Amino acid sequence: MAKLQPPFLLFIPPPILYAAFFGAGLALDRLVRWHPAWMESAPARGLAWLSVAAAVGFGLGSLCLFWFRSTTVIPHGQPARLIAGGPFAVSRNPYTWRSRSVTAAPRS
Repeated sequence: MAKLQPPFLLFIPPPILYAAFFGAGLALDRLVRWHPAWMESAPARGLAWLSVAAAVGFGLGSLCLFWFRSTTVIPHGQPARLIAGGPFAVSRNPYTWRSRSVTAAPRS
């Protein structure tokens, strides 16, 4: 039986992957000019800023929850206690839950 190898992208640090795909998106935006009129409308901009405000609010709320419970937010740190309330009652990783609810992406 052949030994399974992990995917190549697992060996690249996440910040570098993020920067690479962000740069690729910027380059694609410069190459393909697709800006429909509805994207420039006031309701679309308002909805975008509302989404940003909701994401920042959820993030700060989660940070405050960790701070009030006196535990670490660092993933590799030693936690003092398990937080199972707030957004963590729905998911252990509320960031993905939050991004799915904002972007309305289908679950796979």
